[in-house]
Amino acid sequence: RDLLMDTEDAFSAGGQGNAPYGDIPFKFKQVLDDIIQSIDPLTGLSQINELVIRPITESQSGIPGTLLLNDDLLFAEFNSTLLDVEHAEIRIYNARFDNLDNIGEPLQLFEPHLEDPYIINNEAMFGSNSGPFQVFTQVKSFLKVNDSNVTKVKENEMEIGIKIWNVHIFAAFMAQLDAKKLLSLSLNDAMNPYCWLSTIPKSVLTGTNNTRDSTATISDLRILIDDISI
Repeated sequence: RDLLMDTEDAFSAGGQGNAPYGDIPFKFKQVLDDIIQSIDPLTGLSQINELVIRPITESQSGIPGTLLLNDDLLFAEFNSTLLDVEHAEIRIYNARFDNLDNIGEPLQLFEPHLEDPYIINNEAMFGSNSGPFQVFTQVKSFLKVNDSNVTKVKENEMEIGIKIWNVHIFAAFMAQLDAKKLLSLSLNDAMNPYCWLSTIPKSVLTGTNNTRDSTATISDLRILIDDISI
């Protein structure tokens, strides 16, 4: 609350209300809010697509709104004497995510929770205006079985495409920050996510049963989808 709200709102929400972390985080949040709340009346899309999503994705893939992951998303192998499977593999790779620059309302990022000082809410809707959110990926399988003492091998490779319309995501994150580390961040560190992650203290063992208190976790995650096709 004291980190992302002005002094008056922070105090009303139960914070100290004296800007103990300075005003740079709050000003950063103001700039972010101005961007995401600027909605094109013709498309219903937020300016975050034009100013953030498209430049980032184009620098990675060469295509605005598209993200390419050429590494393996999943690789698994196993065998089973019970099922007469000598060896089996499945590989999912070369994923392509299209229409990531299709974010509209409702949209909120890093919004402080009014009833919990350590939780921030995030909400976004995408895949509803300029086309569905799309995922394409290569899937390769290998199966070697023993059928009546005869070894048989089956290999398949295919591309799977998924189209998703009206994806509404709500995620609440709980994070405690080390105040000393936070106040030591420089302006050059402000755009480095690893520097922000370093301000989250390690979880600690507490209680007689040595249970571990988390200092960062997803406290709530909801994903609503209107339609999906493969």
